[in-house]
Amino acid sequence: MYLPKFLKRLVAQSNSMNAVMGDVVFETQPVQGQYRSSSLQWRIKSGLDGEDDYIGLKLCPDTYAGPDGAVRNYINFDIRAAEKIKQDLEACIAEYHSRNPR
Repeated sequence: MYLPKFLKRLVAQSNSMNAVMGDVVFETQPVQGQYRSSSLQWRIKSGLDGEDDYIGLKLCPDTYAGPDGAVRNYINFDIRAAEKIKQDLEACIAEYHSRNPR
């Protein structure tokens, strides 16, 4: 996304906007939940400022509201999918560390 430099610096001062407006630099394959439309996907986004990276979770839930009526996101996975999610998160963390040696 192209933004003029002054606007980019201004937006990047907000941690949440820095992450939201940044570019995806790595992502795992989505893992499907119990419903065809539900999935979970890990990714790394480079901050808009180009200095920070963020590990994020893309979630398309099975349901949106809990039994008590409170708004919550739920997604359920079988054990194979849960193990794949664990591997994907570990891959994201390893990629993050390779991009940000400290």
